[in-house]
Amino acid sequence: MSRTVFQFVIICVAALCSSAALAKVEVQAGQHKSLGLILVAKVSEDITPGDYELLLKGIKANPGKYAKKIVMLDSIGGSVSEAIRIGRLLRETGFDALVPSIGVCQGSCVYLLAAGHAKTVRGYVGIHRPYYA
Repeated sequence: MSRTVFQFVIICVAALCSSAALAKVEVQAGQHKSLGLILVAKVSEDITPGDYELLLKGIKANPGKYAKKIVMLDSIGGSVSEAIRIGRLLRETGFDALVPSIGVCQGSCVYLLAAGHAKTVRGYVGIHRPYYA
């Protein structure tokens, strides 16, 4: 019995560690009181390879015309090359960028912030020189 519990704990820890490797990327359409139909994307946690595809998949899953497209940022950065790819996608698809009052955008996240057509910062932004090998 204890071996089964131990295996369960190991599987849970592995699942938690593997899910923490990717940024949390969510895309959802919604109705705003005064604006009408909006598309909101949220990028949080570390930016890692594969996040571009997650965002692209979320955008493609919500086709249509939107009064506003907003990306909410709460990330400590991560992969510079992936952030640049995501930033280009956000710029090409017409997103505005928002760092909410409880959010932080630092490191490579600033590439996503810079990509926004309109930029609103209510939280914290941290800029440093990116590391290149």
